Amino acid sequence: MLAKPHRGERSWRWSPKVGIPVGATGPVWIEVTKRMPEKKVSLKEIRAHVSYRKGTGKPICFFHGGVESKATWDKVTEVLTVNNPTFAIDARGHGQSERSPGGSYDFPSMISDASEFLKFIGEELIIVGHSMGATAAFFAAAENPQVVSGICLEDNTPLFELDPAISESSAVQGIKGIGAVAKQSVLEGEDAAELATKIGDLGPPNRKMKDNFPSWYLEAWAAELIQLDPRFTETFFENGPITNDLPAALKRLSCPIHLIYGEKGIVKNSHIEQMQALYSNFSAELIVGARHNVHTFHTHEFVRGLESFIHICEGK
Repeated sequence: MLAKPHRGERSWRWSPKVGIPVGATGPVWIEVTKRMPEKKVSLKEIRAHVSYRKGTGKPICFFHGGVESKATWDKVTEVLTVNNPTFAIDARGHGQSERSPGGSYDFPSMISDASEFLKFIGEELIIVGHSMGATAAFFAAAENPQVVSGICLEDNTPLFELDPAISESSAVQGIKGIGAVAKQSVLEGEDAAELATKIGDLGPPNRKMKDNFPSWYLEAWAAELIQLDPRFTETFFENGPITNDLPAALKRLSCPIHLIYGEKGIVKNSHIEQMQALYSNFSAELIVGARHNVHTFHTHEFVRGLESFIHICEGK
């Protein structure tokens, strides 16, 4: 279930029906009661939309995954008990941020936007990135190591995007397929509920999306897909894997890097072993039963891991 936008707003917010006790685990509703103020930030090529919360301590910057938006972090910022300032940014072509001027969405552009945003914050901060946002924010951090105190990656490492077979992976092909359905739905003037029904029916007979994901999630995701520039999924990884130098990027960093990943997500054991071999200050935390979107369906477990990491980054 989603709350409709206020007059003049184009975004949909996560708005679950009921709250849950702190310490609960598993897929849950979390009531989002605090509407964070929002602002537009001018980056090199686009104006990005950012939600923020004032506080004390090192700022925490959230970067969402592909085909989502900054709204995906609303549940996390609601549950956080630390009082740090928080910032969540819509990637180009996602949510309320402007679309890519050239119509192509590649990692160099995403990394450039993330790097510009870190410069905009301009002080020591902690990065939290999921999926596409994890890799873009990681390489942006390597370009701005002087302002990064820690990097929390959610169910992804740059090794996924460096895989030569990335374009043919089931994850990327799935995103492309859902993007095509969303584009047609928008052309037909359908709303989020109608698109959510179509997404729910995707997949083989015994593994349809609606059998694996609750209706509230499909509706929330559909609302984000309606805002998405369809060219994102059409050009996503069209040029194959990224070509960034991971060892060189890690040499520029000295901050702790913590991975929170799902048992049923996209992170491979070999990815963890490679990261540990390349970087001594790398740690990993498994969330049992979780899929790729750990923060969405295992929010309290994710936040507990994140807050422990924040304390480490702040020397507490």
